[in-house]
Amino acid sequence: MKKHLLPVYWIILGLLMLGIDYFSGPAIQFPIAFVFPILLAAWYSGRIWGIGLSVLLPLARAALYYFWDAPSEAFTVALNLVIRIIVLAGIAMLANYAAALTHEVKVLKGILPTCSGCKKIRTEDGSWMQMEAYIAEHSAAEFSHGLCDECAVKLYPDYFKKKT
Repeated sequence: MKKHLLPVYWIILGLLMLGIDYFSGPAIQFPIAFVFPILLAAWYSGRIWGIGLSVLLPLARAALYYFWDAPSEAFTVALNLVIRIIVLAGIAMLANYAAALTHEVKVLKGILPTCSGCKKIRTEDGSWMQMEAYIAEHSAAEFSHGLCDECAVKLYPDYFKKKT
């Protein structure tokens, strides 16, 4: 299950990065730090929050040019804005995709102590659990039951003929 955290954390972190960017001035290109709240938002709160921050933070940074007494052309500011939004939105999409893959993959590792008679698995606390229940609990696998040909002939000989 993917853990969703409140997006307010990422907004506060984004505002903190924006404040650092403001106080560092227009000469220092600090917007690379916007990657951190965007990555965290996309990973823990979803793609929409990641992409939302990847649009809002560069827009806010572009607005900072009006507070700085630095010479800047509108075309340069707009071009940098578009580039930042595209790059940061791409990073947000990749982070969200990586999060989805990470949360989807659950791997059973190690040796599973299994009863040779009933095929139950011994858990960490020493109790025995049905194999299907254990695997379903420790992975994303789901089970569907059926009968192989040998068991069908063995259990229901009147209905299934032995293949020769």
